[in-house]
Amino acid sequence: MLLYGVHPVAELLRRLTEQRRAQPHLELLLARDNAALRQLRRQAQALAVPVRSVSAAELSARCGSRAHRGVALVSGAGAGGGGAAARS
Repeated sequence: MLLYGVHPVAELLRRLTEQRRAQPHLELLLARDNAALRQLRRQAQALAVPVRSVSAAELSARCGSRAHRGVALVSGAGAGGGGAAARS
């Protein structure tokens, strides 16, 4: 699974927070640093989701698009790329 864009990632993290379950099989990839992405980082860390900084070029390659807005959430199986995608 690959989900990218600020709003789709924020919504999934919000729903996972409501479920109050750790999500170590996911990984948050960040290619920018701004207030919105710092909030997503905090949410991910609260869920035990690993967070990794990547270049914008690497994130674009993984997403198959530059429309990622600096963030993507991948499943453990999808951490190498590929999968379904959504945009904000």
